[in-house]
Amino acid sequence: MSKGEGPVKKVLVVDDEDSLRSSIGKILSLQRFEVSLAADVEEALERIAAEAFDLVLTDLRMPGPGDGLTVIQAARSRNPEVVAILMSAYASLGPPTVDPGMRPDAIVPKPFSIPSLLKLIRTQLDMRRSEPTPLLPVHKAAAAPFVVVQR
Repeated sequence: MSKGEGPVKKVLVVDDEDSLRSSIGKILSLQRFEVSLAADVEEALERIAAEAFDLVLTDLRMPGPGDGLTVIQAARSRNPEVVAILMSAYASLGPPTVDPGMRPDAIVPKPFSIPSLLKLIRTQLDMRRSEPTPLLPVHKAAAAPFVVVQR
């Protein structure tokens, strides 16, 4: 990274879909993020126990015990300032009275486009710091319809 861009942001991507997880990981690496990947909640909790992240991008529903909200809660207990973005193919995320420690900063309905996801990530990270994070260009092939719901 060049001067003035600040420290590299650490990102954890959690999704049981191999292709989606690896694609998001590669794209975020190209955007100069330090990326860790996890295929399920158990692996995500192990990674969170080992290091603190600036951003957690997690699927809501995955096989095995726990879900994306469990990942968010663990990440926030390690770093209360972590940006948590929840990806979900499900319209309903349950009752609105979710514990504040488990509440995501944004919800991204699947499917989504990479440029819109990157813009959301930058916006959420910039809300945590005073100077904007640069957004690198993304290939046009990555663009597709996208809807974002923010709290």
